[in-house]
Amino acid sequence: MKVSVKNLIVAALLLVLSVALYKFFGSVTLFGGYLCVMQAPILLCGLLCGPILGGLAGVASPFICSLLFSSPQMYPDTYALAVEFLVFGVLCGVFYKAMYQNAYVSLILAMYIGKTAYGLMMRFLSEGYSSESFLNDIFYDCIPGIVIIIVILPLIAILLDKTGLMRRGER
Repeated sequence: MKVSVKNLIVAALLLVLSVALYKFFGSVTLFGGYLCVMQAPILLCGLLCGPILGGLAGVASPFICSLLFSSPQMYPDTYALAVEFLVFGVLCGVFYKAMYQNAYVSLILAMYIGKTAYGLMMRFLSEGYSSESFLNDIFYDCIPGIVIIIVILPLIAILLDKTGLMRRGER
């Protein structure tokens, strides 16, 4: 698959945005749940740049944050986040193309499968990770962030398409 320079630059900018948002907002809570600030640019990268660049940006983001800021801790959190973000970027790009640019369904499916992958990785890597923690991470803690992502990211994708900055068929 051919990767354009424009998509490579957009993916790099979204990767930097993911790291910057994590640095400035960290784990900000809203209504008792997390805002998922680090995930939003990776999902947008999957929508705009496709599954390959979305997956690469997704894997790199948690490792860069961990190396630069010593947070999240490298093991097991960063490894589990890398798998989650890889799934986010790849599946968001795949579903977006397969479902004829339906951003809402693509985001919901990618986030649900990615959060499940995170929970399974944490369960595999961490002995103290319980079923209750698994359900909290997948369903309860991230609901405010998921709602914000589902509302804002499709609007950003539509806006970029309408302005001509990123065309849907360009990937």
